[in-house]
Amino acid sequence: MKKTLAALSLIALSGTALAAGAFDGIYAATAGTVGYLTVHQTGSSMIAGSYAFARSDGTIRFTYSGSSVTPPVIGVWDVFGGTISEATALLKGDMFNGACETTWELIFEGDTIKTRVAAITPTALGAQQQFACSRVLPINTLAQFKKVF
Repeated sequence: MKKTLAALSLIALSGTALAAGAFDGIYAATAGTVGYLTVHQTGSSMIAGSYAFARSDGTIRFTYSGSSVTPPVIGVWDVFGGTISEATALLKGDMFNGACETTWELIFEGDTIKTRVAAITPTALGAQQQFACSRVLPINTLAQFKKVF
């Protein structure tokens, strides 16, 4: 037990065990929507997770060990990956439950991120279900996030 605690302490205190980029952190949307970004960078590689809420039409039901709930809103995570050069990142990932492949441009200015939809196209799932990606989230849609952690 003591060896395990010592090993965990060394890892926790070691600067090489943690990757922390200049823009790492959690950012909250500043207007219009309730949402968050969590950003992580190692060198020129970056990933971002977005957390937002989607309204439910009342037909989605979750069951846990025999108990069910029909939530009015559902928390949704989307994950994006790509590269960053200086203070501008281009990150790509799927949105809308896998219906759209989206490329975001993120511009970091101090403790603020300005985002722009650079591209959005249906995935095979989106095309099969005729999901209108660019109508739901038009190209050049802008948003802004402020660092909270």
